[in-house]
Amino acid sequence: MPVILLMWSSQVTMEPSMAIGQGQVWWELHANGSLDYSRGYLLELMYSKDIIISNLTFANSPSWNIHPVYCRSSLASSVWNWTRDDLHYALTTTIQRETYLRNTFNCRRRDGNEMSGGVSHVYVHGLNVGHDSAGIRIKSAQGRGGYVKDIYVSDVFLRNVKTAIVFTDLYGEHPDSLYNPNALPHMHKIYIQNVQGNNITMTGNFQGLSGYPFHDIFLRNITLNVTSTKIVWNCSYVTGYSESVSPSPCEELAQNKSQSSSPL
Repeated sequence: MPVILLMWSSQVTMEPSMAIGQGQVWWELHANGSLDYSRGYLLELMYSKDIIISNLTFANSPSWNIHPVYCRSSLASSVWNWTRDDLHYALTTTIQRETYLRNTFNCRRRDGNEMSGGVSHVYVHGLNVGHDSAGIRIKSAQGRGGYVKDIYVSDVFLRNVKTAIVFTDLYGEHPDSLYNPNALPHMHKIYIQNVQGNNITMTGNFQGLSGYPFHDIFLRNITLNVTSTKIVWNCSYVTGYSESVSPSPCEELAQNKSQSSSPL
């Protein structure tokens, strides 16, 4: 169970407070494989709409910090997240629409993962990520199906991050062996712009599926100080467009298209 649970709620505003999850013991149990059940979240929103989360701090969560399910028209503004992993794991499952994240600090942005329906119309603005393995991450796997589309990310600052942008359809975890391998995730129409970063190891890692690639990926105005002298971009089964991106993107994303301007 989550620390805070909202179900079938509307027009709710959550203002300055702190949620602390005492997550260390849970992470240790998870790491040694002794848990027979899932870990709780700090905040879970289910079947809700018009939710405002403002000026809150989430610390030491056993699992994800904010986990909306079947939600619509939500705003997270000026949110601080301090967690060993999954710093800000929002919009992970099933139908999500019209969700806004603004001025979030020490947060990793993740979409997709255990979705069974889809994630769409997500707006992220003012994202700060530090000392993490990934900055902006969208992940799924063959057998999960669903979609991730109409995602808009702008004004991002990264520092000491291993990989700035990660898209993968090779995440691979399933709860059992009964999943449908023909259920393929569909990721498209994703806009990322105005990103700066210092001490970045790798700029982008895109791993789509053969015959079902990521498409309509738009990158604009991205400048990263990359420390690696080896692989800066890794792109497989992805197509898209870019403008003013440094280091220069892989060939699959190097096209410049005037129509690719993001509505952000």
